[in-house]
Amino acid sequence: LASDAPPALLDVREQHERDAYGWIPNSAHIPMREIPSRFEELDAARPLVVYCAGGVRSFDVGYFLRDKGFGEVISLAGGLSQWDGPVEIS
Repeated sequence: LASDAPPALLDVREQHERDAYGWIPNSAHIPMREIPSRFEELDAARPLVVYCAGGVRSFDVGYFLRDKGFGEVISLAGGLSQWDGPVEIS
C-alpha cells in the first residue's frame, strides 16, 4: 500500500459493519449483495484488494470479479479481523 502504485481497496461488508468496526483508509465500499449491479464502478485494470470481516465474502467477490474480467484481484486473508494497519471510524 505504500508503493508508488498501490492497489485499490474494496470493502464488501454491510454498512452496519463499517459503522461498528471501521474501515481501511481510502477503501471503496460496495456491499457484497450490490457487487453484481455495481462492479463496473471499479477499475478492472488496476490491482484490487477485496476485504470483508473474515475473508469469506471477499474470496467469493474476488472470483466473481475475475470472471468479469478483472486482472489482479486479491482477497485479504482473514479480512479486517486480521488487518494490523490503520482503521478509520466515523
